[in-house]
Amino acid sequence: MYSYKKGKSKLKKSISLILLLLSVSVFSILLYTIYLGIDVNNVSLGATDIKAERMNMSLQETKEKSETVSDMIENTQKAVVGISKIKNRGSSVFLGDSTSQLGTGTGVIIADNGYILTNWHVCGDKYSNCYVTTEDGRIFSGTVMWADSNIDLAIVKISAKSLNHIKLGDSDLAKARTNCICNRKSNWI
Repeated sequence: MYSYKKGKSKLKKSISLILLLLSVSVFSILLYTIYLGIDVNNVSLGATDIKAERMNMSLQETKEKSETVSDMIENTQKAVVGISKIKNRGSSVFLGDSTSQLGTGTGVIIADNGYILTNWHVCGDKYSNCYVTTEDGRIFSGTVMWADSNIDLAIVKISAKSLNHIKLGDSDLAKARTNCICNRKSNWI
């Protein structure tokens, strides 16, 4: 009696497996038939779809409209400043007192009215003083207006007007402009 139930169980499993394979095969054939019926060449776009316009611009027009790398470097260089915690009163930065107090480095003028972006390790904590030397050699006393040691950034303010400064932008817009220029590059040839 035991072997009869065991044989009946095997028969049920075999029939179930055959039915499963048959179902999968029929379903696969049905999907393949539907796939063959799809015509991708005659897809019509609705009136509300976005239309893309191809911009053809010659290399000369692009050069005229965009700033060259050397122009950007030159303009940026004018906005770079030197920053130190002590005023230069001699020919050496090695003084009798501890040189660990000496913070030196660079910053970038970000506004024509004297705001400078630099590192916290260069200028120190908020409301501390430092000295700023511009590209043309002028020296200003600066005050740290904001500082964060965790991200190593600070903003220094000097009393000056009409300074050369960099224009900060939106990195997403810069990426979009770069992609636009790169996409048009194939039209230049």
